[in-house]
Amino acid sequence: MTEAGAVRTGIDGRPFWLALVVALAVAFQLATPASGDVAWLITANERAFDGRELYVGTLETNPPMAVWLYWLPALLERLTGLSAEAFVVLETVAAGLSALWVTKHILGPIWQPSSAAAEPLCLAAVLLFPGNSFAEREHFILIGLLPGLALAALRYANVRPPPAWAILAAAAGDAFAVAIKPHFALVVLAVALLVALRRRSPRPLFSMEHWLTGVLLLAYVGLAALLYPAFFTRILPDAWALYVPERVGLAGLLIDPPLWTIYAIGLAAASLFRRQARRNPVPILSVATATCSIIFLLEGKGWDYQLLPATILAMLLLITVMLDDERGPISLPGSVLALGCLIGLPALAGSIAPVLRPDPLLPVLQRFGPGLRIGTISTDLNLANPLAREARDILVNSNPMMWYARGALGVTRNSRAVEIEQLARFAEQDRQLLLEDFERQPPDLILAEVPPSYDWLAWARRDPALDAILEQFQEVDRIRVGDGTIAVLRRGNQAAPK
Repeated sequence: MTEAGAVRTGIDGRPFWLALVVALAVAFQLATPASGDVAWLITANERAFDGRELYVGTLETNPPMAVWLYWLPALLERLTGLSAEAFVVLETVAAGLSALWVTKHILGPIWQPSSAAAEPLCLAAVLLFPGNSFAEREHFILIGLLPGLALAALRYANVRPPPAWAILAAAAGDAFAVAIKPHFALVVLAVALLVALRRRSPRPLFSMEHWLTGVLLLAYVGLAALLYPAFFTRILPDAWALYVPERVGLAGLLIDPPLWTIYAIGLAAASLFRRQARRNPVPILSVATATCSIIFLLEGKGWDYQLLPATILAMLLLITVMLDDERGPISLPGSVLALGCLIGLPALAGSIAPVLRPDPLLPVLQRFGPGLRIGTISTDLNLANPLAREARDILVNSNPMMWYARGALGVTRNSRAVEIEQLARFAEQDRQLLLEDFERQPPDLILAEVPPSYDWLAWARRDPALDAILEQFQEVDRIRVGDGTIAVLRRGNQAAPK
C-alpha cells in the first residue's frame, strides 16, 4: 500500500503518534524535577544575569557552551515568572523534533522505512527514553550529532552530492555537540574514517561540513577565550589535575548496568542485520554507537547520563534494522510492540521514580522556607540541586560541589609524597571558598555530609574562621539520603518555624 493510500484508509497515524510522544515527554518532564546538573546550570545563568562572573564568582568545570544551553530558559523565567525548568523541557523537545526532521530529509534518498511506526519510535527514543537524564548535556550532544550522522550515511552511499542546507545543518550540529564536550569529536572522526574506507579515498575526511565545523569551533573558542579567560587559565588546568583522574576501573565499567542496555540492543540488532549490515544508515549508526560507548569508558565516571548518546543511537540502530525497507512490511506487530516497550518502560520508570521517591530533604527545607539562603558542605552536586530551586530557596555556594576537595582526596590515594602537598593546597581552596561564600551571603540553613559517608562537616571545622561561623548553627535534623547522611544545621538565633 502506498503512503497516500495508507493516509486515505486511516492506517497511517503518524501525526497522532508523534503528537502523543511529544505530549508524554512534556508531561513526564514537567511532573518531575530537573536533574542536578540542569538545575545548577540554570542557577549559573541566573547568577550571570545578576552580575556574578562565570568561572570567577561562579565556578563550573564545563565549557561555556554547556552553560549557554540553559541561558534562554533562565532568561524566559526572569521575563515571565514561569519556571526555567519548563522552558528547558520545551527547548529540548523543539531541538529533538528539529534534528529528527532534518535527519529524515537528509536520509530520504537512501532510507525509506517499511512502517509508519518508524518516526514515532525514533522520536520516542530521543525524547522518552532519556527519562530523568532528559535535557542533560549528553542529551543535547546526541541531538546535535544526528544531522551529521545522516549526512555521513548519505556520503557513505555516494548516491548524489548533498544539498547545501544539509552540509550547513551537519556542520552546525557537529560544532554544537563538540563545543559542549570536545571529546565527542571522536564520533565525527570515526564515521568520517568509515566513509573514507568505504569510498577508498581520504577525500571524505576533508568534506565541506568538516571544514565548516572547524571554522565554527574556532570562532566559539575565540569567543569563549575573550569572554571567559578564567576558564582556560584556572578552571581547565585545575579540572585536568583533579577531575579527570577521578575514575572507575575499566572492569567495573564494563559490567556496569548502563552498558547492559547497549549489549542487549546490540545483540538484538545483530540478530536482524542480514543484508542491512552493509546498508545505510546501519554502518554509520553502528560505528557511532560503538564510539560513544568507548567515550563513556574513556571518561571513566560510570554515570548513567554519560552513556545516553550511545544508548539512544543503539535504539535508533535497532529501529533502523527492524524497519528497513528491504525487509518489507512488518509482519509481526509484537516486534514493534516489544520495541516500544523497550523504549517506553525505562523512560516511564526513570520519569516516575523522582515522584514516587521525592528528595527526603525537601520537606525539611519547606518547613523553614521558602526564600532561605542554603549553604552546603558536600562533594555531591545533587545535594542542593535541584533541591534549592524546588524549595524556592537561594544557594549561596560558588561551587555546585566541593570538587577541589573531592578530587584532591581521590588523587592523593595514588600520589607520590611530593604531590600531596599540592593536593592539600587544592583542598584548602574549597575551605576558603566556603568561608568566602558564607561571609558574603550568610546562610540560614547548612546541609553537610556526615558519617557514615566522609565527615565533611568535621573537615570544614578544621579551619578556625569557618568553625567560628559554624558555631552559630545548631543541628536540627539528620536525614538519610541515598548511601549517605546529611546533617541539617540551622542558625541558632532564628525563630522556630510555625
